[in-house]
Amino acid sequence: MKKIDFGFNNDKRLNASFEGIEFYNGEYLDVVGCNQMDFLVTRIVDSGRGLNGNIDVREVAQDYYADGSYDTYANQEKNELCKKLEELFNTDSVKERLEKNEPVMGILRKSDFPVYTSTLASIPSKSETLSGIVTSIRPELFEELKKSKRYTTSMFNQYKEIQRLYEEIKKLKSDGYEKSTSRKN
Repeated sequence: MKKIDFGFNNDKRLNASFEGIEFYNGEYLDVVGCNQMDFLVTRIVDSGRGLNGNIDVREVAQDYYADGSYDTYANQEKNELCKKLEELFNTDSVKERLEKNEPVMGILRKSDFPVYTSTLASIPSKSETLSGIVTSIRPELFEELKKSKRYTTSMFNQYKEIQRLYEEIKKLKSDGYEKSTSRKN
């Protein structure tokens, strides 16, 4: 099971450190994109409030650093789409489908949600021993983080684009593109 540890921080600046921890953790199910937002879908575990087994949906965003590391943040307030997704996932029929390992994306597509694969980096750790960490932040700070991503390209994204271009050049060379253009000169 890939576990997600949820915490919160009410600071007025972006800060991934937990000020406090949520009253439950989550079992990672998926991250999906919809309407230019990314949603983390988890099954509630470790809840002392009788919520175990319910599905939690949160809008999430990430802040990347020059070394390729990143922090994942959730909006403390749930928007209407987030609430609709959560309502759908908490119906008995959909919970049953999730128990049978039906993919989140497939369930949403069958329910006519215009979903797509999220471009966020992996939220749960690739290690079996480490949990993913998500810090819930104030809604105005969350919106500022999302806006900043529209106007800037992070070092990590630049690095990934350079890698993609190198792979494209390598493929073109292997396909003989370089030879065909040099003959024309």
